Amino acid sequence: MEIFVRNMERRDYDAVYRLVREPLGYSDIDRERFFVRLERLNSGMYHTLVAERDGAVVGFIGLCRLLGYEVDGEYIKITALAVDKICQGEGVGTVLINAAEKFAAGEGISLIVVNSGAARTAAHEFYEHRGFFRYGYGFKRYLD
Repeated sequence: MEIFVRNMERRDYDAVYRLVREPLGYSDIDRERFFVRLERLNSGMYHTLVAERDGAVVGFIGLCRLLGYEVDGEYIKITALAVDKICQGEGVGTVLINAAEKFAAGEGISLIVVNSGAARTAAHEFYEHRGFFRYGYGFKRYLD
């Protein structure tokens, strides 16, 4: 079955919400607040693509255009990538990565980065198999 990638639209919000909750495991996200967030993530320096198969959204990738102190020009950061559990291993993630690369190249951008949770070893293998390499550690801290 063919996989089509397109820009996310409002009609996709429920599907993206489901993908963030299930495959990514963020089940405590409030639906209405998430939809407001998606409005912000669907404009400006953010870009979201969805993968569709047989008329259903089966995956998505979130991209952000950034500037860095360590690189010339802009780069793309993958902020999220999720594929429906029943479609994992069927090439949906690869199609989304390829679409992200095509988007970046079309914008004149030649660097894509991604952070992945330490426990997500299958995701690490996925990225490494597609030519990404490890380059550091991620840290976060919530402010009161």
